Amino acid sequence: MNVLGHDHLVGTSVLNGRLTYTPPPELGGSFRLSIPVDMLAVDDPKQRSLAGERFSGSVPDDARAGTRRNMLSEKVLDAERYSDIAVAGRWIEGSLTRGTVAVTIGIRDTQRKLTLPVAIEMKNDRLVATGTFRLSQTALGITPLSILGGALKVADGLDIHYSLTFIPVNTADRSTPQ
Repeated sequence: MNVLGHDHLVGTSVLNGRLTYTPPPELGGSFRLSIPVDMLAVDDPKQRSLAGERFSGSVPDDARAGTRRNMLSEKVLDAERYSDIAVAGRWIEGSLTRGTVAVTIGIRDTQRKLTLPVAIEMKNDRLVATGTFRLSQTALGITPLSILGGALKVADGLDIHYSLTFIPVNTADRSTPQ
């Protein structure tokens, strides 16, 4: 069987947000993140080379551009009407290094509630949260791309890997509350 296509890698280093906690993380700590969809990169060669064997193959520029165009289209993320992916959550259980967060992910006009594992590491005054989870596009109200009578289609499952570094802000120095 000849298989067309490849696994896509979508990533960003641009986030806006806030984490409220008292070190070490404790129950009730909360966070809000906003991910600008127009800053999402598709199949960036550098990110693919760092992501391991699954993403070792190169992707032609026209294929990357087409995938990004489809991802931002009205049928998928609808970037023209919904400029951000919203993530809000709170710490619900765990230890100083591992825990569970309850999150709500808002994509387009759909919100999905999840309970996710998180690993925590304190690096000097920074809190680094990492984890992996699986999510389906259909659960987010997105129909995966299928063309040519299904001969070429995008898988429904999304493997999400995250690494977030939260940098402390001295709230006494802020002139306006967020």
